[in-house]
Amino acid sequence: MLINHVSRGGNMLLNVGPTARGEFDDRAQLRLAGLAHWMRRHDCAIYGCTVAPAWAKEPENCRYTYNPARQRLYVHCLVWPFSTLLLPGLAGKLRHAQLLSDRSEITFHESGADVILALHGTTILSERMRVPRPVMRKPKVGIPVIELILK
Repeated sequence: MLINHVSRGGNMLLNVGPTARGEFDDRAQLRLAGLAHWMRRHDCAIYGCTVAPAWAKEPENCRYTYNPARQRLYVHCLVWPFSTLLLPGLAGKLRHAQLLSDRSEITFHESGADVILALHGTTILSERMRVPRPVMRKPKVGIPVIELILK
């Protein structure tokens, strides 16, 4: 819900009240702890972010948030893609891509007007030597976020 609000230019106020005994409900505490854990690694994809520019079309099962001051576009993957992620209309606009959870680099290439993030592939060491890379596993966070550094 938080990601949806920020990706549409809004914000969200969380209101958790105590029970009649003056304590916080266990379910509320678990939800807040989960949100706090996710925010420790992904806060830059929320704070200072707003709706993405019109030229940035969201991929299926993803939401964009955008930080205009830092020139960062964040891809919130609601469903983790298996091997590639197509980003429509981003060709010529992307300088670097990385996972926010561990800052691991994600390679990409352009195809027409689009960018394809490679979550697997081949590392070319020389003309004759290619080393296959394993498919990148879904990070162990509720909703993984990919940071796109724009030109």
